[in-house]
Amino acid sequence: MKSLKHDFPNIVSISSIGKTFEKRNMTLMTIDARVDLIENGDKLFQKERKDYKSKPAIVLTGQIHSREAITSSMVLFTALKMIHGGVVHNDQRYQSLLAMNKYFIIPSINVDGVNFIEEKYKETGLILPKRTSMHFRHNVIDMDYKTGELKMGQFNKS
Repeated sequence: MKSLKHDFPNIVSISSIGKTFEKRNMTLMTIDARVDLIENGDKLFQKERKDYKSKPAIVLTGQIHSREAITSSMVLFTALKMIHGGVVHNDQRYQSLLAMNKYFIIPSINVDGVNFIEEKYKETGLILPKRTSMHFRHNVIDMDYKTGELKMGQFNKS
């Protein structure tokens, strides 16, 4: 992400969307090439999207579950492919996607879970299988699906 921000500072920005329960940073990369492609670019894009500032954005997320490491790579690859296709190689398909949409990219939603899996790997040399009986006590945030309220609690697994 830092390389993309460095190479394409006019369309890529990186920010934090907050901290996790365990105080880890949650990173957001924003891709917004609409100004470059519409206001400074081809007449085709100017004609198509005069109202681009009022259009919604697309959110791409990865690693919702901590063991899904490939999903963070796929989200970042998608961003790289769009930028290189549209900006570097001037491929009209990618230019159109970039001109019509703003993108919010969150490579890892479950930052604390990823850290837990990594720490267990460092300790044991094993990647924990899904739904393994793990002996730990961990604070969790749970959502009541009827009310939509978030509740803090303890997760005890033994």
